Amino acid sequence: MQISEQTDVTGDHRCLWPRSVVYFRSPTMLSSSWLIRRLMSIYSTVWRLQFPLDGDAYTGCEWVEVFAQGVPAHVGTPTPGYGYESGDPYEAFLPPALRLEDGAPEHNLRAVVFIIANTKKGTARAGQEYESPLLVLSGAEYAAMPFQDLHDRLCDALRGSKPRLVLQLFAPGATPILMFEDGSTVPRSDSTPE
Repeated sequence: MQISEQTDVTGDHRCLWPRSVVYFRSPTMLSSSWLIRRLMSIYSTVWRLQFPLDGDAYTGCEWVEVFAQGVPAHVGTPTPGYGYESGDPYEAFLPPALRLEDGAPEHNLRAVVFIIANTKKGTARAGQEYESPLLVLSGAEYAAMPFQDLHDRLCDALRGSKPRLVLQLFAPGATPILMFEDGSTVPRSDSTPE
């Protein structure tokens, strides 16, 4: 990555990003390791899609945006030359790092982390860790998983411990009713099983 550094008339140093300017008081703060640890994200958005907020789609349900955040294969790799020779700083919350042998494609993903919009990033353990991700898969698991299976796992995560919706009942002159696998029912306007 090419980072452009300039000094303005006040003597502050600034780093020019495609959409922002970050100011630094000292040129030593512009060292790439400092910059990567503090400003760069290890994630890249693979896709974002709408899913039912409570894991089950029905007429009138609320929807939430789910993001698939990919972690490139080189992040945390033990392969010499990538800057992680002293260890993997992400091993506590990501699947194992990949070894990039000669000729191995770097476009593979180490992991894919699934989150909803506005999920907080940064925990006491690590600044790059998402709080309560819906699902974390290795890149190989993600690549091999049919989308229907992924959809089901994400809906299960959104549903949590609530029972699965099995049908929505419409009767003339009556309020539509949601029926769940445990036998509970609720009017369509309420999303919490009785």
